[in-house]
Amino acid sequence: MIRLTVRPMRRAVLVLAVLALAGCGGSKHAATTSTGAATASGPPAAELRRLLGTSTATVRAAGGRWWVAWAVVGGRARTGVLERGPGGWRSVAGAAIGWTPLGPQPGGHAAAVPQVAVEIKAPSPIVDTALWVDGRPIDTRGGGLTTKLITIYGAPAAPLGTGRHVVVAFARAGTTASAAAWLFTVP
Repeated sequence: MIRLTVRPMRRAVLVLAVLALAGCGGSKHAATTSTGAATASGPPAAELRRLLGTSTATVRAAGGRWWVAWAVVGGRARTGVLERGPGGWRSVAGAAIGWTPLGPQPGGHAAAVPQVAVEIKAPSPIVDTALWVDGRPIDTRGGGLTTKLITIYGAPAAPLGTGRHVVVAFARAGTTASAAAWLFTVP
């Protein structure tokens, strides 16, 4: 395995190159994507309160038996992944999946139609991903040099209003899943 140390400006150029290759079909492995919508059969409110520490959360189906929940609590975005199995709902700790937000930067400012991108790294092949802004699914594209290190990206279908917004990303790799969230502002 080769490890690269990349300075911030070079990293930005590298990210743009990866995005260009992924968008042009130049990547060796493509990532699958899915978007989900909330349904009546989602996780119970008590499970969400326990997972996120709040009674107010947004929940979306992320494909198959996986659900993503998130909330903004105390000015920070919290996420959780729930899996529906034969014994009921269980919280999934997908700590093995790593996240690097590429845009908009967490806590930063962005255009009304921002390019949203995140790098995902996992110990096993990434088989499913999703991306939302303010609970609305984004049609994503993505890819990478391996199925264990990919970038997914897209943009909201309509301009966002001024104010604070939340990005939520989901990935499933092997038998685990994870989500990440961050906030940004449209001036």
